Amino acid sequence: DRERLAAVVIISDGIVNLGGNPLYQIEESFLPVFTLAIGDSSKQKDFAVTQIRAPQYVFKDDEFLVDVTVSAENMDDFSGDLVLTLKGKKIASKPVKVVGNAFAKVYSFVLQASTPGLFSYTVSVDKVDGERNISNNQRQFFIEVIENRKKVVILASAPSPDVAAVREALKNVDAYEVAFSNLNSGVQLDDKTELAIVFLQPF
Repeated sequence: DRERLAAVVIISDGIVNLGGNPLYQIEESFLPVFTLAIGDSSKQKDFAVTQIRAPQYVFKDDEFLVDVTVSAENMDDFSGDLVLTLKGKKIASKPVKVVGNAFAKVYSFVLQASTPGLFSYTVSVDKVDGERNISNNQRQFFIEVIENRKKVVILASAPSPDVAAVREALKNVDAYEVAFSNLNSGVQLDDKTELAIVFLQPF
């Protein structure tokens, strides 16, 4: 229960294995955070894909941007590759030149959405000799390619604050085409309508 939570205690060896650096999360925390360091204090080699920024959906024939953050620990002057694959097939790559023992850099891929559907991409970096943790060397993400905006119809017998709130929320989603119809006018939905939201007045 968040309201009853008084503090957070983190017991860790300090090595970031997956996701973003927890220091950034702690800065935004509404609770006091206490840490207890355990394990080997020496930094191990670690080459990782730490973050992916990509749209959840795009429209057919659009170009879209994927930003991938790569980090490396204790690997100064190492050269490797960042590889992007789709359905197990390599579609793009970027050379990675590590500078320093605490390295992080964002690499960008510009991709084309050619076919509608849900696509699974994988980004990966090389596995390095002496690297203990290889689970963060690759990450997967999904992008849906939409051919047309999905038509959503809101049906109600009269305007109301609830109807207006739902309509405005849906209009902020670029993938939806939102229409409103009055239930009292004998509504007929066409075959392009993918979702109908009906507000019924209580008797």
